[in-house]
Amino acid sequence: MPKNQKKEDELLSCIKCDAHNCAYNDNQRHCVAKEISVGNHFATTSDDTVCETFKQQ
Repeated sequence: MPKNQKKEDELLSCIKCDAHNCAYNDNQRHCVAKEISVGNHFATTSDDTVCETFKQQ
C-alpha cells in the first residue's frame, strides 16, 4: 500500500454522516465512500452545502 494511501484512508474515516439512507453510511455515522464531493460553489454557511456523493440505499 502506498504511504499516502493509508493517510487518505484515515482522513476519510473521520468523516461523520447523518444521512441514514445513504449507501455510504456505515450505520455508525461514518462515511465509507472512497472519496466525497461537497457541493454548492456559492455556499456561505454549512446549511448551503450538500454532499454530492450521496447515493440512496
